[in-house]
Amino acid sequence: MTENNEPLKENGTSPEAYGAAQITTLREVRKAFDIKQLLKEIQKRGDAKRLVEKYNFKNHSILARALNEAKILTIFPGIEKSKSSILSTFRVSREFSYFTKLYNIYGLSVRELRTAILEWKCLISKNPRLLLTQKQHEVLMGMLLGDGNLRHRGKNTLFRTEHSEKQKEYLFWTYRLFKEFTLSEPKGVTREHHKNDEYSFTTFAHPVFNSYFELFYKNGCKRVTKEILELLTPESLSIWICDDGSYSNSGKHIILCTNSFLLNEHKIMQKYFKEKWNLNCSIRFRNQKYYYLSFYQADTKKLANIIRNYIPLENLKYKIGEKDD
Repeated sequence: MTENNEPLKENGTSPEAYGAAQITTLREVRKAFDIKQLLKEIQKRGDAKRLVEKYNFKNHSILARALNEAKILTIFPGIEKSKSSILSTFRVSREFSYFTKLYNIYGLSVRELRTAILEWKCLISKNPRLLLTQKQHEVLMGMLLGDGNLRHRGKNTLFRTEHSEKQKEYLFWTYRLFKEFTLSEPKGVTREHHKNDEYSFTTFAHPVFNSYFELFYKNGCKRVTKEILELLTPESLSIWICDDGSYSNSGKHIILCTNSFLLNEHKIMQKYFKEKWNLNCSIRFRNQKYYYLSFYQADTKKLANIIRNYIPLENLKYKIGEKDD
């Protein structure tokens, strides 16, 4: 580092010597900086965003690849730079660790390494639970039935969710669970006709979400199938209720706001709750436009008993009638 705490170039000059032009490629980052020294400037969340602005990077992705390459060169000091560049596409540390245990990256040629990474991405795309934890999988299943959604970006898929100010703490809980797949913290969004801000976060596109897109979406629209419902656990069910459930204080029952699904899908859900959990619910119609599920009082109590211990935050217990709304 220089005395002004800026990373040195390989030729010993400061980043200013590179000029004020925007840095748009990984090659330009290498030319302007000692990337290992650049890595040392990342001490806490938010430092990456600061460096993007400080050194005029085109976007966060370029900096992220440079930092990943620096980490790889630190872990594998003898590896060729051509390989470190390829390996820098790994954004999730745990994924990189799994990959390097499966493949001998020192023994593979550059071409073989590229092929191995493509094989790995294909494997993760079809078998996401090789990378996702059990909890991540269960929460993702529940949120995709609720407020979460998936979007294709090129060959891969990203996950996004959004909640109101009242559920800000819940959104940050979800964010921390998927933090390794994100580049930035949740942000507030002010929308017209909304009294309070809403908060959202988005993951980067990753093959680990591809099979969930295939499972939940058809022709670009989210759907519910028997196959999806059979994959739910009590924790998945609790997250679904936390996302789309509400409690009627007057009727003393839980309502599941499944407004985006069709009538035949509601019939599938109704049958599922009866056969899987022995829970009875009725299909209601709202505003001559939306269907939703309403659980009877006795079944609301049974549902609460099933999911109570899996509700992630105490301030979400109102969803099952155990805290004032």
